[in-house]
Amino acid sequence: MEQDSILRSEWTAIEDELKQTSSPLSSDLEEQYLSVSQKRLIYNNLIELILSGMGVPVLGIYLLLIDDAGVLPWWVKLLLWFTAFLALYPSVRLFRNIHYPNHTLSVRQYLRSLVKRMHYYKVYQVIVAFFSSFVIIELAFLVSAGFKATVDGTLYTGILNFPPEIKWKYVLAVSAINLVFSCFVAAWGYLMYVLFYKRRRAELNAKLSLFAED
Repeated sequence: MEQDSILRSEWTAIEDELKQTSSPLSSDLEEQYLSVSQKRLIYNNLIELILSGMGVPVLGIYLLLIDDAGVLPWWVKLLLWFTAFLALYPSVRLFRNIHYPNHTLSVRQYLRSLVKRMHYYKVYQVIVAFFSSFVIIELAFLVSAGFKATVDGTLYTGILNFPPEIKWKYVLAVSAINLVFSCFVAAWGYLMYVLFYKRRRAELNAKLSLFAED
């Protein structure tokens, strides 16, 4: 009974903290209701979400520059837009978990769900960063007019326009280079986790260790 009372008390405190973030407060009340770790988590998530969202307009500029001749089919453009919004998914889920928690959970369950969500974010972002880089940069190489080849006196621009006898050599070479580069880009996904969530996850794990198993 005493443990249940402690859990209810802790949950009420966390619920108050989250509710206060959506309403205007004086600085005194903010310090009263928001713990330092909770504020850090909220701010880190918002900053990371904004940075991730910046990838969407960047992709729009990329499409304008790379496809000025209209050579990309609609399904390729749709795939590129999909990869841009794909990176936002874990950030949005974290935002939802932080600001709109499931009130049926105990404090321990709530903290554990955030810890798991941050780990999921780490794995997800590394994979998506690699996938997005490989697809987008690969397309940039394949349709770029900067790649030129003269075969039987005919000048070809763009790898996709090359004759079959040389096209696949270029495709394989570009893909191999892009594969290596995308591995480095995948490190950016992990860096985002380190910058915004690694320390917050450690803080939550420390708080989680204070609670016994249900």
